[in-house]
Amino acid sequence: MTQNYKEELKGQNRVRIVRAREIAPLLSTTRLNDDPTSINSAEFAIQHFTEALVYLTMQASGTPTTLQFIAQFTSDGGIVWYDYLQGIWASMFFEDTILATKRTEVYRLPLTGSRGRIRAIAVGSDGNNFFDVAIRLEMRG
Repeated sequence: MTQNYKEELKGQNRVRIVRAREIAPLLSTTRLNDDPTSINSAEFAIQHFTEALVYLTMQASGTPTTLQFIAQFTSDGGIVWYDYLQGIWASMFFEDTILATKRTEVYRLPLTGSRGRIRAIAVGSDGNNFFDVAIRLEMRG
């Protein structure tokens, strides 16, 4: 956690990107192993940025069913989170067979609202059948 691109905000699950083109970790590698199970990444401030690149690292172990990612935005400080369901983000699902081998992928995300986060949802997972997920973010524009 380098100070010049990311700050932890007083123990909260929030990240502030200070410079564009730096990649900040939003979610360290996390195991999703309950059915269903989900986790939200750290929140990030939109500030003046217009888009982001979302870096996903994913791998399945055993035979869980599906892994889904949803970009979410808020304009009211986190009281209401809105799912961004446009383009690839409208149905970003991965099946266990494609994730049997570790995958590292990058997706473009237009930014809106004042804060954002990425939600990961696993279905069909348990102690023997799970997904490992990590999320990083690069602000642009």
